[in-house]
Amino acid sequence: MYRISKVLNHNGVIVIDLNDQKEYVLLGKGAGFGRKIGERMEKPETCTVYSLQETRFLFPSSYYPLY
Repeated sequence: MYRISKVLNHNGVIVIDLNDQKEYVLLGKGAGFGRKIGERMEKPETCTVYSLQETRFLFPSSYYPLY
């Protein structure tokens, strides 16, 4: 189950998963239509779920040029 934190438009909402407290973006036809902030919802079957994945790139010190 998700809690809506922001309605982007009729087809997209930013939600917080109530189980793991992570933020997701739900995009799909009519996903945000008639929705309000704070409303709880299940994931519609036609939606795609996106989440932020952090990656860290470590470059060797020789990568940065010294001027």
